[in-house]
Amino acid sequence: MKNTPEVTIRRGQPNDLAAIRTLDQLLIAHDRQFDPSLDASWSESVEATEFFVGRLSGDGVCFVAEADGVVVGSLLGAMSEVASYRRPACLVEAETLFVHPDQRGGGVGRRLMDAFLDWAQEQGAVKISLRVSAANNEAIRLYDKLGYTPYDLILEKDIE
Repeated sequence: MKNTPEVTIRRGQPNDLAAIRTLDQLLIAHDRQFDPSLDASWSESVEATEFFVGRLSGDGVCFVAEADGVVVGSLLGAMSEVASYRRPACLVEAETLFVHPDQRGGGVGRRLMDAFLDWAQEQGAVKISLRVSAANNEAIRLYDKLGYTPYDLILEKDIE
């Protein structure tokens, strides 16, 4: 990164909705290279709006990374149900993480994940869960550096 502005991590606010939606559109566009079945218009849906508004208003959490007054990254997450076959434990899920490509490589993703870890500990969580495409090597490298290890492997097959 060359001569980038200082990035601040803060809790998302309702007035960040448009920026969160834009970042989610970029996330989906990026992730479609790994999963072409992702709906490119989902970020504009009623379901997406309810999801974003929920996380911004305290049903879960939203953290944003801001540089020069512009939101350049976000992480949305929430408490998660533990499968009945696992011992009861407080689990949180990092549902979406995206950092604008211009801001990557400077630790913004790590700082968003650190903020989420702090929030998770405040909730009494003992585990953080997240999903990532098996082909998204850049994200997997970040999560590996942060100490995340594989738990489940989901396999799919197209039916012709």
